[in-house]
Amino acid sequence: MAAKQNQLIVLAVTFIVLFFIYSWHLNVIPPALLNDEASIGYNAVLLAKNLHDQNGRFLPTYILTLNGSDWKEPITTYFTALIFKVASASTFNLRLGSIIFTLTSAGLFFMILYQIGLNFGLAWLGTVLYLLNPALYINSRLGLENVSLLPLINLWLYLLILALKNRKLKYFSLSGLILGLSFYSYKGMQIFIWPLIFVNLILIIKFSRNWYKPCLRFLSATFLPLSFIPLWRFLYAGAVLDFSSASKWQGLFPAAFKYLSVFNPALIFVTSDKMIIHSTHLHGMLLLSFLPLLILGLSSEMKKSPVIKLTIWLILIFLPLPLAFTDSVNRTSRLLVFIPFFSILIIFGFQKLNSLSRFLAVSYLGIILINFGVFLNYYHTNYPLLLRDKLPSDNLAAGMQALSNLSRKYNFKPVIDVNLFKSYQPQLEFYQEIYFPKNNSFISTLQPVNLKGALFLTTTGNNKNIKAVITILPAYQGNPQLFIVKSRL
Repeated sequence: MAAKQNQLIVLAVTFIVLFFIYSWHLNVIPPALLNDEASIGYNAVLLAKNLHDQNGRFLPTYILTLNGSDWKEPITTYFTALIFKVASASTFNLRLGSIIFTLTSAGLFFMILYQIGLNFGLAWLGTVLYLLNPALYINSRLGLENVSLLPLINLWLYLLILALKNRKLKYFSLSGLILGLSFYSYKGMQIFIWPLIFVNLILIIKFSRNWYKPCLRFLSATFLPLSFIPLWRFLYAGAVLDFSSASKWQGLFPAAFKYLSVFNPALIFVTSDKMIIHSTHLHGMLLLSFLPLLILGLSSEMKKSPVIKLTIWLILIFLPLPLAFTDSVNRTSRLLVFIPFFSILIIFGFQKLNSLSRFLAVSYLGIILINFGVFLNYYHTNYPLLLRDKLPSDNLAAGMQALSNLSRKYNFKPVIDVNLFKSYQPQLEFYQEIYFPKNNSFISTLQPVNLKGALFLTTTGNNKNIKAVITILPAYQGNPQLFIVKSRL
């Protein structure tokens, strides 16, 4: 009993430390909200307040954002709305949802490792290594949908292992239901779910004696959430991918290139995502030091875990297949679904290394920690400088907060320059709901000289007709200064 309590204490302390590492300076690095982040935050605020999105729809399944150009998946938006309902709307809390998704997936990953026969020490270490992947760290600090699939994928895998181990039909049903719900987590799951269903069926047939009933229970539960797809296509045209019409088959060799690009070592361990917001371009999707462990893991016998061994090989073979029909190349932010399976191989690789030499295994853990430390230092120092030209101005929140405080202090009407609003509409809509929740019409096409009794947030400073009350400097050079001004007349 005491041993179990000590293990729980170790797990609790580990997750507290990792939460601190993951959330450090969360509201300022990345230094500004992406349009996608801001649009999710804006709609989450509206849903938390009155259950309607920006288009006036009551509790919509999918939400149309960014002037009708992008549909948002429901799980992230509604979970963010729940956070805003319990706490308050802020940049930190908007991004906090992604960290909760990631840490929850790590807890489930620990349960997977424990269920497949690893002892507490290896399961704990495997969970820590899972959270030391740069792709998880970078994407969990964005208020986007990329990491929302991970808790569902890990829970599906855990329930599948339980089902094949205990042969109880309820676990087949639960695993299918969770896999079906993952369709609503991240847009990429709309294509990844089909090879996952296929892999699941192969595993049931392989490891179940009477496979007919488990297959039926699994498929029935999986297609329960998916049965609404025709309705969603009718109500939210464009939200659900029509894979037949969207596929871009360009021939065998281009398709092979897209398929094999998923396994490009340079991409996985060094350059990572081609978009700088999802990668430092120096550190890979996985740590470079994980490469030898991954190779060892692939060669591991896994005698006590035949289910997981076959699962990983089937995933590596079939899961990338849909990418052959897309234009998604060198986008590791869309490949986070692979990380749990890579991470299982990594901990099995460490187990094999440890069996060869305990000293070498412990020493190699030091190399991994140094590797992650180098990445972490770069992320919090040099990396924000790379982002400054790729993101909106980093002083928008400070400008809106200052405008709110000053307008209340002096009892002046708050006004935003229409040109500033057009440049940063998603961000200012989100901050408007935070700092001016009851003022829905304070964007002006007039110049501040024509606005008496008002404070004006703009990018234009002092001149003979206006006076800058306060200047809001950007954190990084290259972003514009903001001014709160009032008329001299």
